[in-house]
Amino acid sequence: MRRETETFDDGAQTVRVFDANNRVVRIETYASADVLKAAIDYLYDEADNNIERVVYSSTGEELRRMYFDADGNEIADANAAPVRWAAMDGSDEGFDPKGAEQLSVKEIDDE
Repeated sequence: MRRETETFDDGAQTVRVFDANNRVVRIETYASADVLKAAIDYLYDEADNNIERVVYSSTGEELRRMYFDADGNEIADANAAPVRWAAMDGSDEGFDPKGAEQLSVKEIDDE
């Protein structure tokens, strides 16, 4: 597994975790290095299609679960919630300000 971290001018971060097949399995957004805003888990079928995504709040509460067909179209929504994809924290503030990005890659061990 490996981890990529994008750091923005305002201190916010986006962390992407990839599995051994180089598929994104989790994205975490942080307001700063230690303040988690939200996370998304990505689940795949045997053909490597992303068939499910689960969005979590900063406290680990499941906000939304989405299911997709092999073409990436959403086919069901088990528990819709007002998730703002730009902010990723369910707030009404809209887009997070983003500045110049710095990307760092870190290899991590499977646990």
